[in-house]
Amino acid sequence: MPPVLGPLWRGTIWLALKAPLQVIIAFWSVPLVQHAIGAEANGAYVFAWGFGFIQFLLEFGMGAALQRQVTYAWTRNDHDAVKRLIACGTTFYAAMALIQMIALLAIAYLGLPPQFQGESRRLIVGLLWIQALSAPFFGLLTVASTVLLAARRYDVLPRLDLVITILRFAILILGLRGGLTLAERAIHILVGMAVDLVVHVRKRHDGQRTVRYVSEVLEVMPPADTDRPTVNRLFLPEGPAGRAAAAHTPSSQLMERLVGAGFNPGLLERPQGAAAGGWR
Repeated sequence: MPPVLGPLWRGTIWLALKAPLQVIIAFWSVPLVQHAIGAEANGAYVFAWGFGFIQFLLEFGMGAALQRQVTYAWTRNDHDAVKRLIACGTTFYAAMALIQMIALLAIAYLGLPPQFQGESRRLIVGLLWIQALSAPFFGLLTVASTVLLAARRYDVLPRLDLVITILRFAILILGLRGGLTLAERAIHILVGMAVDLVVHVRKRHDGQRTVRYVSEVLEVMPPADTDRPTVNRLFLPEGPAGRAAAAHTPSSQLMERLVGAGFNPGLLERPQGAAAGGWR
């Protein structure tokens, strides 16, 4: 196998691991963050992050041009040219980062629309400061990736991206464990996305022994019209014994998953006049 295929194959594996992890975290964190900050501040949040396009607007295609020139110089073993190109690219991105920082801070303190006041205004200013302080890292990453790709180190950046993704998730978890509070609706959304079914089990003494039985089965879904999770009561207590009996049909998504796992939909069908049996 040619030497270049080893790093290329490893880089592909790291990318394959990173992509689904990023999707899972995005689908979990984006709605949670938006509902945690509340409907009033949601517009401010979207407004502030909408200025991320500035760094790409100021890029002027420098990344592709730098990549092409560095790769050409590297293949000719011209290390002096590579050093000059790195210095040129670093200087360019430093200047663009400075312009971006000035533009973001000017918007934060001089260009905010008057409808953003109080907490919304402070949120926008904070987010714009975060973008301003992180602006230089975009150029540094572009220059570093150019050199790594020219050196055929295709596995370094995907590995680094995976580590950063995991660290971001770990920081979120540590923040929650450290006492950061979430809005009540955000907690309900998190519960609704994490829990599928709630099974209530009761116990009673039948005169000879203690009997445990299922009394109720609930399907838990994200909030709809209220702040609390939507609950579909699939099985309800019935008869003197209070055992669970089929009452309502699960959602189509849950039914599909249950059938795929071997569930018999016939358990939800109750013939007319059938005696109450219930689930044990």
